[in-house]
Amino acid sequence: MSPALHVLIVDDEKPARDNLRFLLGKLGLNLSLEIVEAGSAQEAREILNKQNIELIFLDIQMPGEDGFDFLLSIPHSKYAIIFTTAYHQFAIKAFRAGAIDYLLKPIDFMELQEAVLKANINQSISAIHVPQKIENSVLKDIQLQAKSGQINKLRIANKNGYILLSLADISYLEADSNYTIFHLINLKKIVSAKSLKEYEELIEGQAFFRIHKSYLINLHQFKYISKTDLSIAVMNDGSNLPIARRKLSSFEDTAKAMQHGNLYQ
Repeated sequence: MSPALHVLIVDDEKPARDNLRFLLGKLGLNLSLEIVEAGSAQEAREILNKQNIELIFLDIQMPGEDGFDFLLSIPHSKYAIIFTTAYHQFAIKAFRAGAIDYLLKPIDFMELQEAVLKANINQSISAIHVPQKIENSVLKDIQLQAKSGQINKLRIANKNGYILLSLADISYLEADSNYTIFHLINLKKIVSAKSLKEYEELIEGQAFFRIHKSYLINLHQFKYISKTDLSIAVMNDGSNLPIARRKLSSFEDTAKAMQHGNLYQ
């Protein structure tokens, strides 16, 4: 049997803890979980001081001390963190805090399964404590592959390891200050602590186009340019993204070369 993954559930609502424990108990995955619970940030800290914990499921809005305050009080890079909350608006802040995943309540069983697998994999990587120079070397190697036309995946670093992401699964990339938000074709999002410009250089020569200072789109996921507003690119997922005026002409030429139907609708 594989070694147990030691899990802490931090949530002030007992029904929420009970539900998550129940779902975790049905995961299977040939993975053994040892689960403990805390109803507050203070209780969670006491558990961390006494027990070996690797994965923390953390509610955000708790009385007295919320999930983000709790993270500031512990060496959170030691743990894989999965936020569990009913509020979608905290997602960017959560990923910036180094979260492995962000699950909305009521928790979807398949999303929970994916998150636990991701956490288990990343925990084995985090024990290595990958230095920045090694991470940069990995990125340079991927860049060389991209320029040779061989790349089809990106390794996106976070505090607990890497997420391996297929280019085909990306709808578009969005700049958020010095961060990049990956919008995936399954409507999920991944946040990376690297700039959009860095990713644009990494996938140079692939079927991606920078239509705006804030958006780099997958041309395979581009649908059409709006006839009613020539500054809007409509994506397969329904997103309406702005096209910079200075980019429009070159974008039209590039898109026409890939489109077999009408470019404008």
